Amino acid sequence: MLPEIKSIQKAQYRLDSHLQDSLPILLEAGRETGYFEYHQYTEFKLEKYGLLEVINDPDTTVPVNVAVTFDGGSVSRFLGHVTGGYKLVDKRAKHPKTKEALFGESGHEKMQSHVHCFPIKIALAKDTKELYKVEFNDFFLFLRVYKQEKGFRIKFLFPQDMSSIWKMTGRGGTAKVKTFSCYCCTVTTATRVAAQPKEKCFRTIASSLNVFIIK
Repeated sequence: MLPEIKSIQKAQYRLDSHLQDSLPILLEAGRETGYFEYHQYTEFKLEKYGLLEVINDPDTTVPVNVAVTFDGGSVSRFLGHVTGGYKLVDKRAKHPKTKEALFGESGHEKMQSHVHCFPIKIALAKDTKELYKVEFNDFFLFLRVYKQEKGFRIKFLFPQDMSSIWKMTGRGGTAKVKTFSCYCCTVTTATRVAAQPKEKCFRTIASSLNVFIIK
């Protein structure tokens, strides 16, 4: 026999209450944004995958790498969203249940698997440069403070697409139109007096390999 609707609703309320106590979801007044409490959510995920122990160990010399990425899309014809979150990429990550390695030769999961992506904040808005300054500025600040809190034993990388990087950094775009046409260096339209060689700039190559690192 199927349970009554009231029984299902009561179970749902109990589950929601438990999750809200474990990983609170916060809504910003006057804005169409929602996010998990940054510090609590971050430590919860790192602990489940065996990385928080490595980060908290003062003898750790190689920082734990955690990717931070953003992506947007359409919710409906006139409504879009931008979601930011974490992606686990460190080879020391362990399966939450089996405690086996996730990545590397001894691991059993692919590094690019979407299973290891965890959204932390969503904004129902158009993907623009102003959005990152207004809606996600507090998240960027948290990442900087958290890294210092952990003694720089964690490193945040930003492997999103170029359009997102332009909007996040406020740099990049068409030369002679944007002041800073390159998001990897301080060359401006005024100082770029000579044509660039066909070979890629070493800064661009470095950014494509290890993307951005919060300093």
